[in-house]
Amino acid sequence: MIGYNLLIDISGSKEPVDDLKTATKALAIVIVISKTTLIKTIFHTYKPHGLSISCIIKESHITYHTWPEYGYVSIDLFSCGEQLDTEKELLICKRLKNLFDADNVSVNRFSRIVRK
Repeated sequence: MIGYNLLIDISGSKEPVDDLKTATKALAIVIVISKTTLIKTIFHTYKPHGLSISCIIKESHITYHTWPEYGYVSIDLFSCGEQLDTEKELLICKRLKNLFDADNVSVNRFSRIVRK
């Protein structure tokens, strides 16, 4: 395995998903628990609403995309670092659910491998 993707879906948020301060807190949760190293962050706000953020991390990247009209956030982590165990994935979900006061948070993991 050369890396992994975590695809995190947050739905039914009662907090504004396109608030930059809340988004920064959400990304900090992912970065700290995944033990990745932030290098650079860029963001773009959309009119009338919406927010996208890309974080370059030492291990690869994290993206954050919103659909405020649905109370939905997608956070994708691609890392070539140490793979997270299920306990850490569940901790990320629990903290994000609390941060957004969301109805549902789910995570899917995909291993990235070289096939010969």
